[in-house]
Amino acid sequence: MALQLTYPGVYTQELPSGTHTISGVATSITAFVGYLTRGPMNTPVQCLNFGDFQRVFGGLDASSVTSFQVSQFFLNGGTEAWISRVCASSAPPVQPQVELTGAVPAASSGGGGASKGLTPTSGVNLVQIASQNPGTWGENIFVTIDYMTNKLNTFNMAATLYSVSSNSNASSSSYSVVQTQSLPAVTLDLSQNNSLIEVMQSGNQNSALLAVPTLTATPSVLVPFASGTMLAFTAPKNPVNATFTVIVQPPGPDPTKPPPSLQATLNVTFAISTVATLIAAIQSAISNAAGALGLPSLAGAQVRSCLSPFASSTGTQAQLVQIWVPDPGFAGYLVSVTSNPTTLFTVQSTNYQAQQLLGPATPPANPDGLPPTGFDIAGNSTNRTGIYSLDAMRIVNIIAVPDMESMGTSDYLVSATATLNYAIQRKAFAILDMPSTVTTPSSAVAWATSTPGTFGTGIISAATYWPQIQIPSPFSTQLLALGGSGTMAGIYATTDVNRGVWKAPAGITAPLAGVQQLAYVMNDQENGQINPLGINALRTFPTYDNIAWGARTLAAANVADSDWKYVPVRRLTLYLEQSLIQGLQWVVFEPNDASLWAQIRLSVNSFLHPLYLQGAFVGATPSQAYQVICDESTTTPEDMDNGIVNILILFAPVKPAEFVVISLQQMAGQSSSGG
Repeated sequence: MALQLTYPGVYTQELPSGTHTISGVATSITAFVGYLTRGPMNTPVQCLNFGDFQRVFGGLDASSVTSFQVSQFFLNGGTEAWISRVCASSAPPVQPQVELTGAVPAASSGGGGASKGLTPTSGVNLVQIASQNPGTWGENIFVTIDYMTNKLNTFNMAATLYSVSSNSNASSSSYSVVQTQSLPAVTLDLSQNNSLIEVMQSGNQNSALLAVPTLTATPSVLVPFASGTMLAFTAPKNPVNATFTVIVQPPGPDPTKPPPSLQATLNVTFAISTVATLIAAIQSAISNAAGALGLPSLAGAQVRSCLSPFASSTGTQAQLVQIWVPDPGFAGYLVSVTSNPTTLFTVQSTNYQAQQLLGPATPPANPDGLPPTGFDIAGNSTNRTGIYSLDAMRIVNIIAVPDMESMGTSDYLVSATATLNYAIQRKAFAILDMPSTVTTPSSAVAWATSTPGTFGTGIISAATYWPQIQIPSPFSTQLLALGGSGTMAGIYATTDVNRGVWKAPAGITAPLAGVQQLAYVMNDQENGQINPLGINALRTFPTYDNIAWGARTLAAANVADSDWKYVPVRRLTLYLEQSLIQGLQWVVFEPNDASLWAQIRLSVNSFLHPLYLQGAFVGATPSQAYQVICDESTTTPEDMDNGIVNILILFAPVKPAEFVVISLQQMAGQSSSGG
């Protein structure tokens, strides 16, 4: 910008340097595409540690090898994983849900109806609540409603996910809280900022328990029934002496034929004058009933007061008392009280203690779905399913598909081919797990000579490791055998940080963390059979224990692809490509002349030189290690007419010292002569 010179003096201006900095991209962002029983479908979710994975996908799962591969990734130093849940399209998982109902309160008889048993108050359907994503995990979510906001047309909704385990010495189950989601002071009025839809949409969907409901119009009732029983109470002018009976309706296998209700009367007279005295009396009656009826969970009942979310005909809010049992094991029970005299309060609504999300009445054979087939992994680019779900990621460096190890031959071929084609497209590197049926060196040789050649050109950007690793499982006393993709992806990440992407992720500096033993312990001769075929060995050595002992791509046996024989050479090239693509975006639409070419050479040289100093390239001098050519020799006048600028970058990558040859020769002894 030209200076405006208006007064005598000294002026300064800042001039651009002409150098555009090229920053290196990440090298170890790893994507896992595989079967899980929880989590969003075909949507990659970023996890920076295993705790993130547990919150979104539920942690380790006995039926999911992907969950163990993710665990191994973080155990071995991985720092950023993106996980995409994929299931077989032929057997989708169930979607647990529940319908919340409600009604405007109507006058009812005091505490009558005990002899007929309790039934939930009938109302209209208001909103359907479903788990955030499909799977039977959602059937352990319990939803509760209360009116403790004390505001018109608003309510509190809470969802709790429990871990349920059966007690071996009893028919009951024990519940442990896993995760909660709280939605305070919400309404079903869609015109309000605190509408249930608005509040749920504003939260983090990946960590939420509940999906945002589909509610297109404001319902006639803005508040659903509260959990438990709601009593409407008006303080008497004079104290009323009353006794109380607690009624409990247990659930039965057939909702249309409930078992007989239980009741217990506390033969103590209470003087009721305020809501506080009513609450104390009901609490005492419930405590008595818990012992009398043998229902210890009932003793934990909460009796609390609030104002009605519904306005009366005079515009006031009635005083309410909620009776609610928080124990999830009591969720399907109905609990109420009657008083003598019956005019002390009215029952506004009777509801279950919590609404449990449920799957279909007739569940399918595989309610959590099935692991994906080869075609499910291949997916669809238009719908972003399968491997194409990773299109949502800005950058991906390493791809793993853990379920491939258990696929049949045809599914494995489809899955591997699709994965490698996608890796080439995204300039990523794939770590493939060999079929679990490959258990001996001879079968590994047979697989290597017959299978990778059918994958196509993508083998230059892929590696595989054998044998399988064996790790402890919390679900069995037996060790779990699985492929090395997750473990090696973590080692790739650790090596990148400690040494650089040009360092082979193998050797005594690449121990296999979390691995108790290998499925097969090979010797040097067996290692020598598989190494030239592009199968990287996992070895057990004294002192060093279990380590990665190979750094070749699947293309190592192909003479035509000899440039891409080694994993670090291929990954360094991918790193350079991605970094240059991102760092040279500024070139687009610049004047295509000698000035631009000079700026490009300066920027690229400035990017490559630090890599040379760190040891990424071979050469005594920078000019021997790399060259950047961008001038009239690469960009002809015809290219310029077509808007093309060509940049030629030559580099000499450092390659691993795979074979260390030590030659020993005895020196002739020097004789000493005595004189």
